[in-house]
Amino acid sequence: DADRAARTKQSTLLREADPGMFRMVARLAPSVQSLDEDLRLPLLEQAMQPIASLSPPQVESLRRLVDGFIKADDSVSVFEWVLRRLLNRRLDAAEGRVQISRVRYYALGQLGEECSVLLSAIARAGAGDGTPESQEAEASAAFGAADRLLSSVDLNYKPASDSGLRAFASAIDTLDTTSAMVKKQLLEACAAAVVHDGKVTPREAGLFRAVAESLRVGGAVVVAAGK
Repeated sequence: DADRAARTKQSTLLREADPGMFRMVARLAPSVQSLDEDLRLPLLEQAMQPIASLSPPQVESLRRLVDGFIKADDSVSVFEWVLRRLLNRRLDAAEGRVQISRVRYYALGQLGEECSVLLSAIARAGAGDGTPESQEAEASAAFGAADRLLSSVDLNYKPASDSGLRAFASAIDTLDTTSAMVKKQLLEACAAAVVHDGKVTPREAGLFRAVAESLRVGGAVVVAAGK
């Protein structure tokens, strides 16, 4: 975590749980922190691969550590929530608890609210560092690009104040029960929001990939025009 107080809490949690792992993480941390943002999610995906070899006690220990790390700054971002969901899914698989979502929806027409929450979060991920007003304006423009692609769905942009983490989590859970074709349409709309300004930030690319994985659509990437 970039916050010093949160990082101190995380270090304490790890040192108490596994002193050997703490020393290893302390040694690797400077190299990981120096990585470009767009390389961090692929690195995490590589790190997840050995999870299948963990014992049940190790799985539970890792769950507790990740939860503690995420809560160290007393808040949970959308990106952190999605990453924890992906990790928990891998840990469930390691314990033989694979859950397959039953398809309930074959069109997005009934899911305007859920689509609006997800697309609003994607749109806000690309907003710059300006004033809150300018950030909302950028996010609204990105959302408009997705709205035009899903013209048959009743979409409404959700400001951050109107769409918290609970609404996002509920939306992802519901959208995970759509058919493969519907998920493809939804991710195309997400991609339209990301590339509407002709560029893709590492945060946008990372959130897009994490959402795609969370919807069980592997290998999805987004590239700006001309890249």
